[in-house]
Amino acid sequence: MEESQIVYDSKPYDVAIIGAGPAGLSAAYTTANAGLRTIILEEHPKVGQPVHCGEGLSQVAINRMKLNIPKEALGFKVKGIRIIFPDGTSTLFREEGYDLNKDLFEQYLAVRAQGEGAILKTSTRVIAMNRTNRIWSLNSPSLGVRAKAVVDASGYQGLSSKYVKLNTK
Repeated sequence: MEESQIVYDSKPYDVAIIGAGPAGLSAAYTTANAGLRTIILEEHPKVGQPVHCGEGLSQVAINRMKLNIPKEALGFKVKGIRIIFPDGTSTLFREEGYDLNKDLFEQYLAVRAQGEGAILKTSTRVIAMNRTNRIWSLNSPSLGVRAKAVVDASGYQGLSSKYVKLNTK
């Protein structure tokens, strides 16, 4: 769809979030809870799928974030984690928590963000973005979104850096 054919809402969102993983959904919850008009753009048809990697969360983090994670999203209990660095050294964190069923955890976070008023659009892959007069325009094949601010939670590839030609490395 050419940009001239894309129809945007008349009023821009306060925040557009690219990616409905844990970071994007947590940002959406926070911004919507603060009263900001928030939209989440997720490329996949269902939040949490496909599962790309594992997820773990400490009990301290769960408590601090005031999460009420459903039992089915909690995997097994862990006593801590060991991080192994590329040079072979490691460090051990002894903090109890959970291995998570990531897809169910992310779906829980999506419902939580939507409960605060965030709008979730799935099957919406951002393919272009630009900024004009302090407003960002984000385009997907099916939707155009305008926003005052953008949070790129698309993962390690960082889509927005590529589209606006920031540090692409």
